[in-house]
Amino acid sequence: MDLHRTQDYVSVAINYANECIRDENKKVGKWIKLAAKRFLLDLERAKNPDCDFSFVESEANNVCDFAEKCPHVEGNWGTRNIKLHDSHIFFLVQLFGFRHDDMTRRFTTALFAVARKNAKSTLAAIVMLYCLYCEGENGPQVISAATTGQQARIIFNIAKRMVEM
Repeated sequence: MDLHRTQDYVSVAINYANECIRDENKKVGKWIKLAAKRFLLDLERAKNPDCDFSFVESEANNVCDFAEKCPHVEGNWGTRNIKLHDSHIFFLVQLFGFRHDDMTRRFTTALFAVARKNAKSTLAAIVMLYCLYCEGENGPQVISAATTGQQARIIFNIAKRMVEM
């Protein structure tokens, strides 16, 4: 799927990872630094022909471009469509960029743990919609799960409103 991307999101993710590793003001937590180091090491590993996965820039860029074509459905924003934060780009590039030989994603489970009001539900809705519509899987199933049905419906309702808009 070619979404005609307008930005090199992979470069944004790499820059974000490097900034996290260099963080001298201790603004970045230990787990983010470790994730950044693993990401950069995985990019190098993926260049080896014997590696069991590769990095496909177009897959990483496409999901981010898709996300920025999704409309805001909550709150008042200065733009109609979502503008990803660098941390969101970093997350999506890792999740969708690393692929096995059959082009299935290397990572099928992910955790995005940030404080409240950091667009977790919106990001989850985007991932659901991308997997449902853009991955090319026959009969895809996406599941919104949480500790309560009410919490799970939040993500579903955001995704539903994005599709309706």
